[in-house]
Amino acid sequence: MSAVRARLLLQRRLRGVLAAVAAGAGITVLPHYLRATELATGVLRPLLEPELPPINTLFLATRDGPAHQAVSAVRSRLLLQGRLW
Repeated sequence: MSAVRARLLLQRRLRGVLAAVAAGAGITVLPHYLRATELATGVLRPLLEPELPPINTLFLATRDGPAHQAVSAVRSRLLLQGRLW
């Protein structure tokens, strides 16, 4: 039985992960919006295409009491735009 040596590459930004994988550093899981061009051009290829893709859920948590004006603006925009998703 042959030994498999795995190496770990830590990258803070997803675009860095994308660049590393495109250069042949291994495999990863990335959001579709980030990898769409590389998939379309053949730089990357999918290893698995699930029937139901992952669902991304966004939560906005706030403290009790009056909300900061910026937080209220974000909440309002999310509620408005969320209807279009």
